[in-house]
Amino acid sequence: MFENEKKQVLDAALEIKRCSLVSLSGGNISMRVGEDRYLVTPSGMIYEEMVPDDVCLIDGTCRVGEGTRKPSSDSSALVYMFEHMTKVLRHKVGFKIIVSLNDGKDYCCSIVDISKTYAKAEVDEIIDNECKSKASVSLFQALPKGDKLDIIIQKCVELGVEDIIPFKSRFTNESKYNVNRARRIALEACKQCGRARKANVGELVDFEEMIERLSYYDVVILPYENAKVGSMRDVVGLGEGKKIALIIGSEGGFSSDEVKLAEEKNAQVISLGKRILRCETAAIIASALIMYELGDLQG
Repeated sequence: MFENEKKQVLDAALEIKRCSLVSLSGGNISMRVGEDRYLVTPSGMIYEEMVPDDVCLIDGTCRVGEGTRKPSSDSSALVYMFEHMTKVLRHKVGFKIIVSLNDGKDYCCSIVDISKTYAKAEVDEIIDNECKSKASVSLFQALPKGDKLDIIIQKCVELGVEDIIPFKSRFTNESKYNVNRARRIALEACKQCGRARKANVGELVDFEEMIERLSYYDVVILPYENAKVGSMRDVVGLGEGKKIALIIGSEGGFSSDEVKLAEEKNAQVISLGKRILRCETAAIIASALIMYELGDLQG
């Protein structure tokens, strides 16, 4: 089914690779082939090694309808962006758009062809995007109740956080997590604030896996309501080019044992003041304080 369309998707993937717009398995290609049906390149495959049968057929909720490969992790975002451009914004030939390839540049383009199944644009100008943060900040957020994670993702992405990884801790009381929804919110926040690199939103992990990941960071910061001393200004090692991990608890905070485990991974425990903050407030203000200390909030 859709053999010709699958070949077109693969040809497009090879073309963007030939033009040096992506490397290895970077970038994603999709094509609308019917009402609520899309072809999308698979996750993690090098384009030169792909064959048409590797292209995945998915629906609007990213359920795989055909193919044995796992579709790109950005599938939901690709579907959403195309639908938004064609059905909501109603873009036509001649409209100007800015395309991002996750390389820190803005590709100012003009639409030269558009239909119900695809859009084609030509690059008019390439300019450097100045929104990149001075350090790589990852937010490890204990899963909060309800839709609180939505506002955390939105505001922290606007502030410049690069990665958001939700996790379960001892006092986490929420189990529902929709990663596709979370990634769409992050994508919208990137577009709103003018970033040229997407923010990555990960799958839900447990506390032990989160702790193990901390060894990959230069600086680890854990705001804790029971901390008596220390503020963001006292954190050692903050600086340009560093990999920084910020750990925020859910509504119930952290147990003393969890804090000790984090400290064993060199987490610096700090206070965010004398008042107890909501988890969403703590995530946003701590992210803002990091960016302030890095000089990232200056004009």
